[in-house]
Amino acid sequence: KEMIRMKLKVNGYNAALWYYLVFDSSSEESRKRTDQRLGSVYDSFQIERGNLNIQDWIGKTGGVRVKNKIGEDGETRSEVHYFLSRKKTEKLPSWDGEQPKDEIYSGMDSDIPF
Repeated sequence: KEMIRMKLKVNGYNAALWYYLVFDSSSEESRKRTDQRLGSVYDSFQIERGNLNIQDWIGKTGGVRVKNKIGEDGETRSEVHYFLSRKKTEKLPSWDGEQPKDEIYSGMDSDIPF
């Protein structure tokens, strides 16, 4: 399935957090879920609704709720639980450290550093 693979730079940390926004149109419910997830990205990162030009997404800042899960190997992994609304994002502390860089990585899917 088509997807956008987003590489999120986490404020105050050296590690990256990956998010895979899959475009699933296999059912009406799947389409609604995809639209909802895409809408939450647009809102959190202040991207114009309907804008799928990933060049415009680069360097935007937003917010996510991170959830830690323990994998089958016993390792703890962090993942995006959901994207914060713009209203909640504006209450987060200011960006600390180097701002995200404007770069796109090569690959079949689009990698978007935030």
